[in-house]
Amino acid sequence: MSTNYTEIAKLLRDKDCFLKKDLIEFKCEGTSMNPVLKAGDEILVRRIPLSCLCFGDVITYEENGTFITHRFLYSRSKKNQTMMVTKADNRLKLDKPVTPLFLLGKVVGISRNGQRIEMETKWWYFSSRLIALLSLMEGQLFEIFLSLKKVAKMALFFSGIRCK
Repeated sequence: MSTNYTEIAKLLRDKDCFLKKDLIEFKCEGTSMNPVLKAGDEILVRRIPLSCLCFGDVITYEENGTFITHRFLYSRSKKNQTMMVTKADNRLKLDKPVTPLFLLGKVVGISRNGQRIEMETKWWYFSSRLIALLSLMEGQLFEIFLSLKKVAKMALFFSGIRCK
């Protein structure tokens, strides 16, 4: 889910000023995190380091000048470089890995239609992990399906049966 940041663009141009802020609010656009986050929701992001993130946390990071809010799955190290692996709830594939240098923080609250939803409760802790697990499984099942489809087409081809 990309985020409209026109209200905070001046603040973010001065990275030192932003780094001193503990909490910052963003307005959401897009549908990649529906139904947890909807277009028009305002999210409250708390700056935290990668080491404090847990599987399933909803995080915001910067990518090519746009702020992305997706679900954190895990971090991995390759050639002495740590990368974060994230996924949108409404997408089948994982996002491309992103460096923690672009991590802005963890979503700790949502404002929707004048109501505040706190995301640091036990209920949200459990729900976030369950959603992440199901979302990850969905993506993996989709990849398996695509592989099986390719195998089936190859089998039909070698058996002489043509398919479209």
